[in-house]
Amino acid sequence: MGRTIYALEHGVPDVNVFFIPAHMIVSLWAAAGTQAVLTLLSQVSRTRVPVPGGIILIAVLLLSIGYTWGKNYQKVDRSGDYSARRQIDALAGAPDGAVIYSSWSAGTAIAYLRFVEGRCRTCEILSLEGRPLEPLLDRDLQARRPIYVTSSWAADRLRTGYTVRQMGPSLWRIELAAGRTP
Repeated sequence: MGRTIYALEHGVPDVNVFFIPAHMIVSLWAAAGTQAVLTLLSQVSRTRVPVPGGIILIAVLLLSIGYTWGKNYQKVDRSGDYSARRQIDALAGAPDGAVIYSSWSAGTAIAYLRFVEGRCRTCEILSLEGRPLEPLLDRDLQARRPIYVTSSWAADRLRTGYTVRQMGPSLWRIELAAGRTP
């Protein structure tokens, strides 16, 4: 519930899709857990938990949440951080039919771009993890497909034999270096 309030206060645009349903379920589980703890306490003491005791327990829980929230608010405030949006806009610049070699961290942005915004639907998304990159690049370059990578590590590694141009944050265009054939 606290994360839902946090998301609503900080302008998270998709809070209704991701946070509210999930956190509603968590809230229900938390309520059931609180009820179970109070029931257990009443069985242990063989008497019903007095109303002031229950109120004090709930107050302590709420105060601890409020204290933690107040203490960490500035550290976690990302209301002005639009880096994911910039990455999505850079990826949207990839032409139809492009191949985007992506690290796992950029995969979410690419999936959002394709399935929510309906852009880059004809782009092929391939994972960078666990595969040699150069043979795949040569195959795609031979087919004259535009190629992009979303990893600075991959872009730095490909500086020999390829022309690497940064197209935006976390997006590099890969082409064959002059005089090299795939």
